[in-house]
Amino acid sequence: MPPPPKERRKLNDFSAVLAKSIQVFKYSCWIHCLIETITLVLPVLSQKSNQSSTITWATNAFFEGFLHSASEENKAIFFPPLRVLGALFVLSGSTIRYLCYRELGRHFTFQVALLDDHFLITTGPYGIVRHPSYIGGMTMNIGMLMWHATPGSWLLQSKFYTKPVAWLGIIPTLFSLSMLISIEILRPRMEDEMLKKEFGKKWDEWASRVPYRLVPGVY
Repeated sequence: MPPPPKERRKLNDFSAVLAKSIQVFKYSCWIHCLIETITLVLPVLSQKSNQSSTITWATNAFFEGFLHSASEENKAIFFPPLRVLGALFVLSGSTIRYLCYRELGRHFTFQVALLDDHFLITTGPYGIVRHPSYIGGMTMNIGMLMWHATPGSWLLQSKFYTKPVAWLGIIPTLFSLSMLISIEILRPRMEDEMLKKEFGKKWDEWASRVPYRLVPGVY
């Protein structure tokens, strides 16, 4: 990720770890989504192609590679309440992040940094909690985990996770997710310390109006 423009001061905030974790988790989720989509679409194409040998071969090869461990009754991907809740988490978290990007404008950075002519943003989502972008990201990441790793998902229905090779992807993904959530919990305190030092009384007034970092009434 590029450094913020006219960056004046940046803390040691695990930015490199954050960048790599985002990449690993993002690509893992996209690969899972792609496999799920193919799993849903290939049978439909096979039926509509009048048993085209190419489509039939592709369908059989794909299902043999990615679903052969599942019993016939458990191969279907479906959408139970927990997966739907995960999707709602993703949508909610993404919306919060978007509102934060829009409110911060040029002040949004992937590093904990102060810019030239930096000023305190206390409106929009920042009038509810002091670090809404992090709770938005956390909500989104937990939602992705619920969508991809609960009953009904390709990963569980296929039992692909029972193959040793699957863990070459699962372990880095879980590690990246744990890093993301840890950073989203640790960074708000670091940012508060830096902003309090920089803005003094203005930060104190904001903190008195908005006492919670991430979740109203909780933290």
